[in-house]
Amino acid sequence: MKSRSQKTKMSSPWCVISLAFAFACVINLPLFTLGSTSPQGVSSSSETPQPVPLAFKAKVEVYAHRLDKKNDYPPSKKVLSVWYDQPNGRLRVEFLHTKRTLIRRYDTEEEFLITRLPGFPTECQKSKVMPKGSTMPLPDWPAGAKHLGQEKIGEKLCNAYREQVGDITLDLYLDAKTHAPVRARVSTTDRKSSPPTTEPDVTYDVVELEEGPVPVDAFALPDDHVGGVKACERRPHDIGFPYVHLFHYVLRA
Repeated sequence: MKSRSQKTKMSSPWCVISLAFAFACVINLPLFTLGSTSPQGVSSSSETPQPVPLAFKAKVEVYAHRLDKKNDYPPSKKVLSVWYDQPNGRLRVEFLHTKRTLIRRYDTEEEFLITRLPGFPTECQKSKVMPKGSTMPLPDWPAGAKHLGQEKIGEKLCNAYREQVGDITLDLYLDAKTHAPVRARVSTTDRKSSPPTTEPDVTYDVVELEEGPVPVDAFALPDDHVGGVKACERRPHDIGFPYVHLFHYVLRA
């Protein structure tokens, strides 16, 4: 299991962040062959991306394409409600598929994981954010990503970027007007097939994004947790909780 001190990049097409609230750090794309240098309808250029928003509320849908949709576990689709405030060092994630809440406060150096099980009171674990003095990571744009032009994702016109590392392809789509993250996908190429084919592994779709300041109240313990901080059990040795990847490794906290 990766810790927060380790940057999870493109070493695996399906990186599980935690057994407790697993979700992917990889991304998706329509099938194409390596004979094509860019997706259909996309031209190549060297434009540098603008910074993505640093404060927003959004919903993130994660699709694991290689998992069987008929199975409940592990789920092939995961849904996260996200409150993200990098300048003030605050993150809240509601894992809707597991009914868990993660609150990470770099500003107060504490974090909480609230678990809900049917018929039981909420369970809260707490930890110090380690190492002491850590700051919330800034978006980490891949240095090798090339601008491929513009492409529509749904109704949104996006700037498309691609990073190729070995057999792994990372495709990123940012809103052409706001630079907000829209889609990230990782695909793997099978070079043993003839011709070589590339298939999607996991997709991150960022939907319902509202850019702007996030009130500090959004990072309070949830109302259904009784007893406040005193009712939270401390994690042994303050080992904390793994990074949450919101847009592959580009956006994590």
